[in-house]
Amino acid sequence: MFGIEITPALIWIAVAVVFGIIEIVTLGIVTIWFAAGAVVAAILASLGVGFMGQFVAFLLTSVILLYFTRPIAEKYLKIGKQKTNAESLIGEKAIVLSETGPGKMGQARVRGQVWSCEGVDQNQVFEMDEEVIIERIEGVRLLIKKGE
Repeated sequence: MFGIEITPALIWIAVAVVFGIIEIVTLGIVTIWFAAGAVVAAILASLGVGFMGQFVAFLLTSVILLYFTRPIAEKYLKIGKQKTNAESLIGEKAIVLSETGPGKMGQARVRGQVWSCEGVDQNQVFEMDEEVIIERIEGVRLLIKKGE
């Protein structure tokens, strides 16, 4: 129609572009690997490899990249994870308001809010007014450790 010959390589490039657009719109780091697989298939198509070889290369490349690199990409790009206000407390210092120890839940203040707390090490005792570090949060309870 426009003087462009539609070749298998051109079709694979179009498939890669479509997957790329979907990736840009969704930001889920899923379809980018299929776009890469389509580029590999386009290269093979331009080298004269048959359709079955192209398709197998597309699938293998996509699945291998998805399996091995997606967790790394998610970790460094933090895709799909939004830090909540509570999660931002991890690593912060808190002040113990009531003694806590083995079998005894206490309270601590951090950023002006009072939270229930207990030690990460269940055998540790934390005294009133002691400065502690928030190790993690489980539900509405701070798990604390001795200040550094």
